[in-house]
Amino acid sequence: MAGLIVAGILTTGGLILLGYLYAMSRSTSGRAELPPTKSPTTCDEFCTAWQNSRSSVCSAKMELQSAQDWFDTCGKTYMAAAASAAILSAVALASTFIPFVSAAAASAAGVAVAAMVTALGAMLGAAGAVATKQRQLTEANNAEAAARLKVFENCTGDALATCLAMPPPC
Repeated sequence: MAGLIVAGILTTGGLILLGYLYAMSRSTSGRAELPPTKSPTTCDEFCTAWQNSRSSVCSAKMELQSAQDWFDTCGKTYMAAAASAAILSAVALASTFIPFVSAAAASAAGVAVAAMVTALGAMLGAAGAVATKQRQLTEANNAEAAARLKVFENCTGDALATCLAMPPPC
């Protein structure tokens, strides 16, 4: 009996881990990180660095929205799997005294519960991805603010006005 309990715990943990890893792998960034360039020294270079940081903020916003959409999808999948597991478990319980049908219903309920547990793991992985993307957006916003400050510190007159007049990339 203890062996079955351990096997059940390990199987449940494995299914949650499988769902978690699947969701995290679907939520990785698709953008390439560019190698750092030399430190800017002229107003044009500071302006370019600021524009690049603004683009990074746009990318981070889109990635966060994508991660949030993925989390919502995983949540809906989990809810559907939980409803299926509940219904099939009720059918299995109701058909306890019907030969052959009870075994099939119990098997179907077991599969539905496994799907529900895997979906729960996927939802947890997607939640982790949302947290990561939120942190990345905060970092991108901080980098953009720092780059904008450098523009004010290193540009004057028409060069500053021209740089500030550039429309945002998103």
